[in-house]
Amino acid sequence: MEDIKRIKNILENNFNIKKLIIIPHINLRLKNSNLLIEERNNLCNLLVNINYIDNLYIINLSKYLENYYLEDILPDYYHYTNDDIKDLIYKYIENYVKNNII
Repeated sequence: MEDIKRIKNILENNFNIKKLIIIPHINLRLKNSNLLIEERNNLCNLLVNINYIDNLYIINLSKYLENYYLEDILPDYYHYTNDDIKDLIYKYIENYVKNNII
């Protein structure tokens, strides 16, 4: 987490950016095993549990999408391919920013 603090300080001091938004990987269960991908889960948990850095916002899409499987959102595990899902995610992010950051 020291890395994130350092990045935030660089942005503040060099670019006058006061707020930092992090959107971790989508961390959902797999259809065939009903399990999370361990490496993805570990990273997401680290990021989602950061709550002590001022003006750092974590948008946890996984919480919002918890009723889906990973393959429903990211069929190849990396890229959104469904426009309806993209729109759903973009609207969620937009609302989060309007209600929590601006």
